[in-house]
Amino acid sequence: MSWKLICAFLDFPWSLHNILPFWSGAEHHDFHHMAFTNNYSTSFRWWDFICGTDDKYRAYRAKRTAALKQMKNATTEAKAALEQKLMEEVEAEGIIAEAVAGGTDVPKSKTQ
Repeated sequence: MSWKLICAFLDFPWSLHNILPFWSGAEHHDFHHMAFTNNYSTSFRWWDFICGTDDKYRAYRAKRTAALKQMKNATTEAKAALEQKLMEEVEAEGIIAEAVAGGTDVPKSKTQ
């Protein structure tokens, strides 16, 4: 199991972002580290919303929610596999963005 999935399990119901919806939580922060192209705010999500730096995160959440809704009767393993696939897509996008920003070649294994 990847560290990203383990971090998702550490999202407790009493976590601050579940009480204050504008507060950044573990998932919001982890998304930033997966791609480094979104979610720059450290505490308050509204800055990312106002500046438009959470668009990829919101698209990811919508895609994830829709996919999990379709898989409502699927096994836990199938849902975890879907989550892993979506995270890998986001991570690959971040690697590509990093390569483009740094002026280096895009790794072939991450673009296929």
